[in-house]
Amino acid sequence: MMPVDIRSVWDLVQPLIEEALHGFDDSAEAVYADCTEGRAFFWGCERGYVVLQPILTDILVRAAVSIGPTDCIEAEEQEILRLARGMGGKRVVFHTNRRGFARKMPSNWSKHHEVWTSEL
Repeated sequence: MMPVDIRSVWDLVQPLIEEALHGFDDSAEAVYADCTEGRAFFWGCERGYVVLQPILTDILVRAAVSIGPTDCIEAEEQEILRLARGMGGKRVVFHTNRRGFARKMPSNWSKHHEVWTSEL
């Protein structure tokens, strides 16, 4: 994966990021702002794009979008881990609403907790 200026592919990735964030309190526009203002980092390859954001000692996969049939996280897992190490992360984390995602995850990933929420 290579660093990509999100502005150069925004028309392509904006709807994909919006779809990836569906159900979360986040938006493609907020991701765009964080990438263009240096709070998050946008990486790309022929399979897709990943937004990595440092949060304390974690590296959050804030969004991952695939181009084509191959799942970006699955296909680029080792590269994502390498990038996160290079950013000084102690672990990589991500959130998903997709049921069955655990069946696809390699054995080095583990589910640490469930998130409980209350609407205000």
